Amino acid sequence: VLICFLVSGMFIVDEKQVAVHSRFGEQRGAPRPPGLHWGLPYPIDQVVRVSTAPKMLKIEDFWLRLREEDKTKNLDELNARSGGLDPATEGALVTGDKAIWHASFKVQYKVPVAGANDFVRNVKDEEALLRVAIKEAAVAEAARMRTEEVWKKPASLAEAVKARAQRELDTLSSGIQLDNVAVPESHYPLQTNAEFLAVNTAENRKQTVINDAQSERQKKLNGMAGAAWSDINAEIEKLDQVKEDAERDTIIARVGELLATKATGEAGGKIKLAQRDREKIVNDTLAEKAQFEALLEPYKRNPELMRLRLSQLMRDDLFGGKGVSKWVLPPNDKQIVLWLGIDPKEIAEREQARLLRVTKGR
Repeated sequence: VLICFLVSGMFIVDEKQVAVHSRFGEQRGAPRPPGLHWGLPYPIDQVVRVSTAPKMLKIEDFWLRLREEDKTKNLDELNARSGGLDPATEGALVTGDKAIWHASFKVQYKVPVAGANDFVRNVKDEEALLRVAIKEAAVAEAARMRTEEVWKKPASLAEAVKARAQRELDTLSSGIQLDNVAVPESHYPLQTNAEFLAVNTAENRKQTVINDAQSERQKKLNGMAGAAWSDINAEIEKLDQVKEDAERDTIIARVGELLATKATGEAGGKIKLAQRDREKIVNDTLAEKAQFEALLEPYKRNPELMRLRLSQLMRDDLFGGKGVSKWVLPPNDKQIVLWLGIDPKEIAEREQARLLRVTKGR
């Protein structure tokens, strides 16, 4: 009988379980892992098996009240409701900007081996405890967020709810670990369907205008400076942040270097044209300088002769040009009337000369 009594104290712990072993109500050591174990028979020893497998819990206390035939429909297909919400049957969250919002929560949790003793000691109804912790956290965190955040960033709400609920569970020494909290469903009250759609349409229009403006900006900047515009813009923005003149000069020099070496488009074309014109002006100036220096010594030796020579060269240049008509006035004081037009005879001679050039005398 004694042997049977002692053998009756043997127990098996399945996979994904641990056993919390108590003697006269006092827990004895760490939880027992999966396998065969022995303890004194009940009521001396007591064994409580705790599942360590992940579990799921869905919380719909803040979700819409839907008829059975509406639960399979897309919420956008449902007609707008009249009247207000009935708090006895419909739950909702109140956001920081005093809006009402519906949401459901999906919670994945488990009791890790290290938390099994606390779980057995302090938790009687795990689902009830989790519901209270998640609901309190959801109410608190929604009140800290704007409607737009709750609507467009449900993951942010879920993460905040998870963190707050986990802190509360840890404070209660529940031994429960939240692996994930998600917001699979989020929707505005159907009573505000028209107003929400109007806001949504305005938001979409706003985003379209922003996208068009960004596209136009990109197009113009690319047309102005090519792919180098982003580097140039980044350097220019630095000018608003620096205070030292030396640093500003360095940035300005960098902008100039980018414009000169990397810029394409309209700005790049103008810069390259300016560089070409600069080279021409410099070369012309150097040529004039060389000509001046070549005439300087002869001028020093005989200034009058040099003036006469330059004057003659100027007249030869002036009167020897193509299309220049010359009139020689008689030396007396006789009144002369000039017809300021080209002589028809001269026009005929020029045309004849042009035809000879074109036909090469044929």
